[in-house]
Amino acid sequence: MHKIIPWRKNLVKWQRVFLFSSFLLFIVTLAPLSNLRSDKVGLFGEVNDALEKEMKGQPLTSESVEWTTNGVVICSVTTDQKYPQIVSDRSGGAIVTWQDNRSGKWDIYAQRVDPAGNVLWMTGGVVICNAINNQESPQIVCDGSGGAIVTWQDNRSGTNRDIYAQRVDSDGQLLWAPNGVVICNDTNLQLSPTLISDGANGAIIAWLDWRNSNWDIYAQLVDSLGITQWPGNGSVICMVTGTQSNPQLASNESGGTFIVWEDFRSGSNYDIYAQCIDPAGTPEWIPDGILICNASYGQKAPQLVSDGVGGVIIVWQDERTGGSYDNIYAQRVSSAGDTQWTENGTLVCDAANFQTAPQLISDGLDGVIITWEDDRSGSDKNIYAQQVNSTGNAQWTPNGTAISTAANAQYTPQLVEDGSGGAIIMWRDEVSEGVNDIYAQRIDATGNVRWVDNGIALCTALNNQDAPQLVSDGGGGAIIVWQDNRTGSEWDIYAQRIANAPPAVNQPNDIVDNPAGSETIDWIITDDQGCGEYRVIANDTAGEEYVWVDWTTWENNTALNIPINHTNEGRFNYTIEYNDDQGMRGTSDTVIVTLTTALPSGLSVTINGGATDTATLDVTLILAAIDATEMCFSNNGTTFTSWEPYSTSKEWTLEGGPGLKIVYFSAQNVNGPTTISTSITYTLPPSGLSISINNGAENTTTLAVTLTLSSTSATEMCFSNNGTKYTAWEAYNATKDWMLEGEAGSKTVYFKARNSTIEATPVSDTIIYAPPSGGDNGTGSGEFPTLYVILGIIAVVGVIVVVVVIHRMKQRKIPGQSSTVSGTEK
Repeated sequence: MHKIIPWRKNLVKWQRVFLFSSFLLFIVTLAPLSNLRSDKVGLFGEVNDALEKEMKGQPLTSESVEWTTNGVVICSVTTDQKYPQIVSDRSGGAIVTWQDNRSGKWDIYAQRVDPAGNVLWMTGGVVICNAINNQESPQIVCDGSGGAIVTWQDNRSGTNRDIYAQRVDSDGQLLWAPNGVVICNDTNLQLSPTLISDGANGAIIAWLDWRNSNWDIYAQLVDSLGITQWPGNGSVICMVTGTQSNPQLASNESGGTFIVWEDFRSGSNYDIYAQCIDPAGTPEWIPDGILICNASYGQKAPQLVSDGVGGVIIVWQDERTGGSYDNIYAQRVSSAGDTQWTENGTLVCDAANFQTAPQLISDGLDGVIITWEDDRSGSDKNIYAQQVNSTGNAQWTPNGTAISTAANAQYTPQLVEDGSGGAIIMWRDEVSEGVNDIYAQRIDATGNVRWVDNGIALCTALNNQDAPQLVSDGGGGAIIVWQDNRTGSEWDIYAQRIANAPPAVNQPNDIVDNPAGSETIDWIITDDQGCGEYRVIANDTAGEEYVWVDWTTWENNTALNIPINHTNEGRFNYTIEYNDDQGMRGTSDTVIVTLTTALPSGLSVTINGGATDTATLDVTLILAAIDATEMCFSNNGTTFTSWEPYSTSKEWTLEGGPGLKIVYFSAQNVNGPTTISTSITYTLPPSGLSISINNGAENTTTLAVTLTLSSTSATEMCFSNNGTKYTAWEAYNATKDWMLEGEAGSKTVYFKARNSTIEATPVSDTIIYAPPSGGDNGTGSGEFPTLYVILGIIAVVGVIVVVVVIHRMKQRKIPGQSSTVSGTEK
């Protein structure tokens, strides 16, 4: 017996306690969650005015929220997870990073989620850095290979915060040194890192730096191997007198980087400055940056994006009207550092009260789309947006188009491209006092909101959802991540995807028509947005393709009724190509059109795959016909079923009793019908099957037995000892010599019978195999075992006789010999 070591016993006990506690925690967590809120000319090509209005006018139904209601869990381990950041994984999913307090201090973690909302790395996320002390403020960028580079401010030294970074691949494996590589650990503080891709699997990182006892801007390039490329703990971007803060980055078109920041060098107000550095980290514009705006009072919160032609567009909030309110201004700068628009910026919005927190993206036409918080109502902040073209002119409603003016406040908008010149905008929405949810809206390239008024809800779970970030899913939708307090006790990380599902088209049957016909192709396109464009490509008699219908708008769920070119006989392909109003393309469909004056040809029909017999009246017909459009059937050649669309198979029921059955198959097209027939014999299976082993005996001492059989109308039979593996079919007979198998015990024999190819259900009989005690193996020969027993008995008797004789001899008195019994001389 094994001795159980005490610590192992305790381990077993604690494993049981842990499993029970996990189950209890699951139940306790599930309960509150259950209450959450929930070149040839074609036919035509004109754009229908009504459909054009629908595409550019009234809001439509929302796109689908793809994942679990109120989002999927990215991380919900013990204590707080906060301040998530997100980038695309270049495969329709995303990589998320956050700062995590599960160890009792702040560390950096990351997780990848696929397009279906499944987390791909270990539960709770991959550790990016858990060095001693706190690591905070993570930022993330794609590494260009399906992974990401993460940077953060790090207090592992215990005295000052420094800048570190780590690269993680698409499988969640860390590629650089454990806990990250040093980007900058100069004296004093380095804070608030931000980064962009260098286009070569590395990153350019900028931060706030206090090494000169003044907040300055520095930057560093780290390559794909985690090796810093610029000297001196980073390249200085700006170190003039006064504070420089809030650096933001964007790539230019030649491998360099634009940097914009808030600058207090004037000593009285913050202004906006910018710089461009080359791939070696050397400033290309004047030292310490060019002035973007120094209008009266302050300018803050700059953001920037490449203009697509080597320059950059910058947006900011501006107090120039007197310092009481902020408005939104923007400026374009050439690759040489020359401002292109009005001095100190072009006005984007100067509506009443505050406009703050601007964000922007490229519109794909050398301009930008800008969104911001707007307090023009005087009561609560709302979300507005505007498009500014390449010359600095606003394109939409003056002072912006309302994205959401719902009750209470909407904050901190973020936006991404929708793939069609518009944007998806997301924000925090104060649905009630102190309670924020996450909402989103799409605005198209013409400034029309496309989803329901005031946006669609991405998460309305209990308590607060905060700090949302989003990234394009690469297909006209977006993935959004946020920190979530739905438990009421701690912050977790959740995510949701809002997807632009592609439109779909039905698949009409192929068409057979004659040149005088009037058939049309009744394609129907459906989509959650309700409209888009389509065209039809056809081939001529030479087989060359041409546009039959040029790009034309379609309406949701309405048949297109595309006419057919009836000019010539022959077989032609008509293929529809189509997309939705966001440019998302659906799967094309092809209809084969045959124009002929001939009847259907090449007819064939088989029953049950060509079987000669059937045991049931229910059969399957396999059909073939060339140029057929409809078909019908009959069991007597007189009364046919109604015409139905032609198909290659048909479930059919024969009629009457056993005997030969004929099925008639008729196929037709516009030119008339053609009929053929085939037959099969309906045969009932053998009946009255029985089997008896050794005329019904209960036992047998041998494996060789005789089977007595009976059956009505059987022509063949076969047998089995296990009900699975049967002998080959043989002619039916009333008896059969059979050999059982195996050791002693119950034995069953299975009997099947058939006539032609129709089998009856098998029957069986059982007998007990009990070989004789001599070990008869079924051959009936037991002489040798019996002889062995007799010889054994003789041997035993002989031994007994010998023992008795010896004993008596010992008891006999022999002169001159004494015997001692129990120590006494006799």
